[in-house]
Amino acid sequence: MDSIVASQRPLAPLYRPDERFEISAAGLQEWYRSDCFRRVVAFYAGYPERSLFSDNGRALLHHLIVTLRPERLLEIGTMYAGTTEVLARATWEAGCGHVETLDPYGAERCPALIAEFLPKLRERVTYRARSSAIHIDQVIAGAGFYDFVLIDGSHELEFAAFDLEGSARVMRPNGIIVLDNIEQVGPRFATKHFLERHPEWIDVAGVVGSMAADRPLDRPKPSFPDSFNFVLQAPPYYVVDDVPRSFGAQPADRGEVRGIELDLAAPADGILHVQAIVRTFGVMPTEERSVTAELALRGGAGPLNVALPEPVLSQVSDRDGIDRRIELIVAFTGGTLRLAIPPTAYPARPR
Repeated sequence: MDSIVASQRPLAPLYRPDERFEISAAGLQEWYRSDCFRRVVAFYAGYPERSLFSDNGRALLHHLIVTLRPERLLEIGTMYAGTTEVLARATWEAGCGHVETLDPYGAERCPALIAEFLPKLRERVTYRARSSAIHIDQVIAGAGFYDFVLIDGSHELEFAAFDLEGSARVMRPNGIIVLDNIEQVGPRFATKHFLERHPEWIDVAGVVGSMAADRPLDRPKPSFPDSFNFVLQAPPYYVVDDVPRSFGAQPADRGEVRGIELDLAAPADGILHVQAIVRTFGVMPTEERSVTAELALRGGAGPLNVALPEPVLSQVSDRDGIDRRIELIVAFTGGTLRLAIPPTAYPARPR
């Protein structure tokens, strides 16, 4: 690879302190008409050369990050790390955030390119030579979440659909997902089907629903002019409905669950369905014990402890070499349960 050091532009803030815009259809239009947009898009005109985004697309990524101020960002598809630099520049200007970027085929290509970033950008990026499937699985196992995800991996429908569903699975409330290359059928139909299954998610610009059902090959309207992107935003809470939802099998300090702790983002009135599972590894055979319960739940917004009718108790004593994992699976019927944070078990605590 040719060096990219000589072509790098210096670090400089692109926003004035008083320039703030909403992440909404109206907010994007206001930004598009502003001097701020003209300044940002001028900076990203033809830059970075290795980015495959349009000028407006790069400006849009920078704008969303500066506006949202995400702590954890994920890029699925590093390729030549040009767009990675855009994400890093935006986190630098936002004053927070770290970018994890994935490319299972870039182990020889990507580290050298990222190593030539300006030092203050390089320190904001971690490259991983792994697929999105392996990475998201490990994030779930570690109870991790993201605030911003850029999906720019394989554009086949099945792969784009997995990346979108997997990213939504590890997204914090109000987080942003940007899909690239919506001119291709995979990303755009993955988005259309995702929103049909998850109506609580927000199509920020309100464009996905305008796709003509009788013209499936027509190029759709993007979320922002002269870009190839859809922008989606997570709801401001974790949603639980009649489809059981797991929040991952988490390492725990003991094999005992007597109840779950909820933090309701809105009043709830319905039936809570809970399956609490305790797994103990390090013994043969592996131990798995669980309790399933249906509990009437009625309460206002705020913290709420829900006791199980009977506890889940491991029969394996605590000792070195034991690995405890607790998984909570919840569903809600009679309405929608909105949670401010994922549910946790008690008295067991994450380890």
